Amino acid sequence: MSGPHDRFVRYTLGHPARAAAELRAALPANLVAQVDWSTLRREPSNVVDAQLRETQSDLLFSAQLTGGEPVLIFVLIEHQVDAKTRRRILSCTDTRLLDQWFDRALNASSLAEVLGESS
Repeated sequence: MSGPHDRFVRYTLGHPARAAAELRAALPANLVAQVDWSTLRREPSNVVDAQLRETQSDLLFSAQLTGGEPVLIFVLIEHQVDAKTRRRILSCTDTRLLDQWFDRALNASSLAEVLGESS
């Protein structure tokens, strides 16, 4: 993991309270309701193939379900963005647009959807 996005993801999800907030926002409500978020812990993980390390990052968390059963939550984030799009994202200072992108990202199936581009 070497890029700024990887460092951002590791920072954001590196602390259990921040990770819990992000995971609660990203996961389906029925799943969120089943996890005791106060038990969330980051676990060591080196499960991504060495050839994929440049394009994917992985994080592993453990927690307990509300019934006490243990659960593992594996987060795999892939980002392959062309140079033009990367510059567009990194240079954006319009907070309203950044908020729009964030809101769209919660349900988007592609980067084009997040950025409001037609396919």
